[in-house]
Amino acid sequence: MNRLRRRAGWPAALAAFLAQRENRPFNWYDFSCALFGADWVLDLTGVDLAAEYRGPRTKRAALARLKKISGGGVVEAATRALGEPLAVPALARRGDIAAVPVDEDGCEVMFLGIVDPSGAQVAIGLREGLARVPLTMAVKAWAVG
Repeated sequence: MNRLRRRAGWPAALAAFLAQRENRPFNWYDFSCALFGADWVLDLTGVDLAAEYRGPRTKRAALARLKKISGGGVVEAATRALGEPLAVPALARRGDIAAVPVDEDGCEVMFLGIVDPSGAQVAIGLREGLARVPLTMAVKAWAVG
């Protein structure tokens, strides 16, 4: 279990965090799925778990950095940063991080998202902005605090 602590007032902060990013398009530099989750953890706890992952501006560079640091993709990076995932992803609660498969140009890729204030959906950053998918789609989830 990670030792992160949620700050006071986090439910309102979660709603504000998601609202600020609602129409923000995905980009590899500062709004990829991994950085979206990491920015939330930073806002929530004051701890930047993605400091060493920040910087790449292209998909190729970002994926190379993920592989070099975590030995894999976003699931491995989240596990490295947050500890072992929950035994059952559906047990994730509001503000936790979840991994969901997304079809990207005909390929299934894993996206990290944030369990939204409803507790029933995961907000993920796509090219068009935030989308929400049912928490039941999550294949992994990590408790934050």
